[in-house]
Amino acid sequence: MKYQSKTIFPFLFLITVAGVAQQPVPKRKAAAGISIVEVDAGKSAGVIRRLQGGNLGPVSPLRLLNLSDYFRECKIPVVRLHDAVWFASYSVDITTIFRDFKADPSKEESYDFRQTDEYIDSIMATGADIIYRLGESIEWTKQKYNVNPPSDFKKWADICCHIIHHYNEGWAKGFHDKIKYWEIWNEPDNGRATWTGTWAQFFDLYKISAGAIKQQFPDVEVGGPAIAIPLVKKNGEYAPSDFTEQFLDFCQKDSVPLDFLSWHDYNIDPWELAHLPTPMRHILDRHHFLRTKSFLDEWNYTPPGFSWAQGDTRQSAFADQSSVKGGAFLANVLMLFQDEPIDIANYYTTTAGMYGLFSDLGVPHKSAYAFKAFSTLVNNTPVRLETQYDKKDSLVICSGTNEERTRIAFLVSNFTAKSKKVEFRLGNNFLSGPVKVEMYVVDETHNFTKIKEYKIDGKKTLRISGTIAGPSVLLIQLASFR
Repeated sequence: MKYQSKTIFPFLFLITVAGVAQQPVPKRKAAAGISIVEVDAGKSAGVIRRLQGGNLGPVSPLRLLNLSDYFRECKIPVVRLHDAVWFASYSVDITTIFRDFKADPSKEESYDFRQTDEYIDSIMATGADIIYRLGESIEWTKQKYNVNPPSDFKKWADICCHIIHHYNEGWAKGFHDKIKYWEIWNEPDNGRATWTGTWAQFFDLYKISAGAIKQQFPDVEVGGPAIAIPLVKKNGEYAPSDFTEQFLDFCQKDSVPLDFLSWHDYNIDPWELAHLPTPMRHILDRHHFLRTKSFLDEWNYTPPGFSWAQGDTRQSAFADQSSVKGGAFLANVLMLFQDEPIDIANYYTTTAGMYGLFSDLGVPHKSAYAFKAFSTLVNNTPVRLETQYDKKDSLVICSGTNEERTRIAFLVSNFTAKSKKVEFRLGNNFLSGPVKVEMYVVDETHNFTKIKEYKIDGKKTLRISGTIAGPSVLLIQLASFR
């Protein structure tokens, strides 16, 4: 059952100004049931990392959609190219570019880059970088057409190198896009829908392809393989899946290039998902891949009852994923990631349709507004402030300021259905003179809507208290008037 707010505004915050001392707000015992959040504006905790990467580009000719303005507004930092054929036919996949495997890979006329050129151009026009997935999109058909092992691994690797040559060095009327990340295949451990060969065959394909790419293009980063099931639980602890262990053992033993390990997770629990990068980092380090980056380049919320069932069951599951709760889920994860050893994260997907932030008609879901809330925090106030709160509580919180020190912001996510009382205690406040306070909320009735705006006098210590309904996402912004 979804939470129904009984108030006009679910966030009724009272701003109080404590004394003008130079110290943080003095600690005092919190009333029962109140979540205390202490923010020290005088202490930087590094930067809020721009981990709001996505999968798939903003333009979908097949669905007559162009979400470029949203990509620009959120400043999505990196887009992974996988399953592009679902949105733009004849693009990205090897078989859409090099359509006749019998052709000569050294000849320009063997390739058709046209639609992929256009697709990549639409992404780069938003300012995003790219993870180019070399391989094929998932195939749910009974007959498998493209996810079979290539008949000649060296030739397949040569084709991959010519694609890089086209996009990074201008070959075949190409470009100088400086695409840095090249990922080999997608989920070879996920059964026949993604790879019909054996694991040993895939390891050989990866070794030959990664070696050829690094030999010809030493400045790019090559990795993969976008593992579907990277971890398993054994005796309450995370351990590498059989595929992960065997793949890393193979790469370690044969000194195979692995600039980044990419892996996936779809989860019901945002805290569990957000903390998976730590065991993944430990596994990489144990295999002596100390410099290998960790990319979680597919992740999303899979609510209770999520399945491939048809009709109402399926519709309900995807509706839940794109709901306010799904939005709170992704806001939780993006904030919790800040303390995790993760290098790049890509939500699946920042476009439309199943798993997307938008409907097939381009209507933004609640999850899209929550994604925008986090993006606003990191883009406008990227300097992270030291924030202390009870991590065992249901709220997840991140605070930041800008380099000019004219703005402070708090992002709060409540994934539960219960209302929570919260009190922010802002110490060493550097906002002087009149301060504008703005509150934006994503809930059942608000789409990242400004629900309050007013002015207060800037003092060294401030308290902001009130109740946050659930599930919901709240952004509070304080800015000096100059």
